[in-house]
Amino acid sequence: MVCYGRGFGTGPVLCGCVQQSRKCSLCSTQGNESNPLLLPALELKPDSSDAHFNLGIVLKYNGRLDEAVASFTRALKLKPDHAGAYNHLGNVLQQQRKLDEAIACYCRARELQPDLDAVHYNLGNILRDQKRLHEAVACYRRA
Repeated sequence: MVCYGRGFGTGPVLCGCVQQSRKCSLCSTQGNESNPLLLPALELKPDSSDAHFNLGIVLKYNGRLDEAVASFTRALKLKPDHAGAYNHLGNVLQQQRKLDEAIACYCRARELQPDLDAVHYNLGNILRDQKRLHEAVACYRRA
C-alpha cells in the first residue's frame, strides 16, 4: 500500500508508510478534517483508481468508514479488477458488521488475485467468527 502526498512543492509523491508498519502524516489525520496532503493527487487525477484506493485506506485508518466505502467503491468503478480495493472494502464492511457483503468482496478479490494471502486470511476470519470452521481452515491454509 502506498499513499499520495505532496513533496517539496513538486506535486504528488508516494509514501510507503503502511508497508513499514507505521503511519506518516498522510495516514494519521485526526478528526473529521480532510487530509490536505492527499487531496492534490485527486485534484490532479480525479479518475485515478489508485488515488481513490489510497484515500480509502487513509479514511479507513482514521475510522471514517462510510467515506472509506465510498472511496473504495469509486476505485472499483474506475478499475473493476482491483483486487486490493475489494479486499480493503471487505475489511471496512466487516468492521461495519455487513458480513455477507464483506464475504462477497473477499470472494471477488480471491477470484481476481488468488495469490493475495490477505484475502484468504480475512475471509478465514469471518468464516471462523460464523463458526464455519472447516471453510475457515481451508482459507487459512491458502494464506
